[in-house]
Amino acid sequence: MQIQKVYKYKLCPNATQKGIFRRWLGACRFVYNLCLEHRICHWQSAGNNLTEYSQNRELTLAKKEPGFEWLSEPHSQVLQDVVRRVRLSFDNFFRGAGFPQWASKHSWHSFRFPQAHNGSIRIEGNRLKLPKIGWVKFYCHRPCEGRIKQVTIKKQAQAYFACILVEQCHEPIPASESQAVGIDLGIARLATLSTGEWYANPELFQRFGPEVKRLQRKLSRQEYQSNGWKKTKRRLSQLYAKIKRCRRDYLHKASTAIVRRYSAIVVENLQLRNMSRSARGTVSQPGKGVRRKSGLNRSLRDVGLGQFLDMLEYKCRWHGRSFKRVDPRYTSQKCSSCGHTCPENRLTQSEFRCVDCGQAGHADVNASKNIRDLGRISGSQYEQSPRALPVSA
Repeated sequence: MQIQKVYKYKLCPNATQKGIFRRWLGACRFVYNLCLEHRICHWQSAGNNLTEYSQNRELTLAKKEPGFEWLSEPHSQVLQDVVRRVRLSFDNFFRGAGFPQWASKHSWHSFRFPQAHNGSIRIEGNRLKLPKIGWVKFYCHRPCEGRIKQVTIKKQAQAYFACILVEQCHEPIPASESQAVGIDLGIARLATLSTGEWYANPELFQRFGPEVKRLQRKLSRQEYQSNGWKKTKRRLSQLYAKIKRCRRDYLHKASTAIVRRYSAIVVENLQLRNMSRSARGTVSQPGKGVRRKSGLNRSLRDVGLGQFLDMLEYKCRWHGRSFKRVDPRYTSQKCSSCGHTCPENRLTQSEFRCVDCGQAGHADVNASKNIRDLGRISGSQYEQSPRALPVSA
């Protein structure tokens, strides 16, 4: 089975290579804004949209203009990939997304080598060969297996990372003896399984929240763009990056353990965007319980439920497991034993007691059993989604 996988390594560039990365990021940002402005002006004058081919041709001519010779320093495919990103942003806009925004210094952090299959990019030991840059050292914490397709250089919290997309042959793990399992997602518990097991919430906000608040208060009191302000800003961005890494590591371990143990996984089809929507309301119709809802939204984003579901889905595809999303309505009020459904069954957040048959237990375990039973229904409209998913290491 052929799959595409991303390996992420932290780079160790020298001072010269860091300067090249900064200049290439600036050139990519300039080309993006230039192409965006050109498309807007062309639409206003001609009434139609430019093509990616025409903008690539104009980019080649712009490199020969006086004062723009510095555009020849980045690799040509890197700048062509920027033009492709402009085209994709307009394609998404015509499908209903927001209008493309201007790229600022604080929002543009990556550039990509889109064609690495010709051998121009290769790995030898702990060194990565990049076109027009040379050999760059990196922390090789695990071997990169497969044929390299493309490489993306990202800047995160004053550090540079290489995201290497490879194509490799993947052998699914042996079939599990365990059958279907239902998973109830939440904030108090990340995932509660129908077998009674559960995975705790990593509670990253509780762990790192006091330090984040301290740095944010310190940043607000310092003079904007001063040396102290920049230092605090850098420490705050590094702390956010650490929180992101801790969350991703925990979700990877939990999702991998579940996929390895069960042959069929049934989860809730949650509308996370609606669940984390603000309750502030408008000036004429202000919302209610805004402070409580903002705390709930913060907890939802801190857990990373959407990321966890995506990991479960693509890992099930890798290992030949069945994955289904079912409608979660009334699963927390329905008795998994007799099927009686009413709000009085759930006494508290964690306690469930059926008013009909008297079955008692943990509410999340009862809901996960109902989710498992819904997944067994044949012909469910919530079966595995055919949409493409991003894959990562």
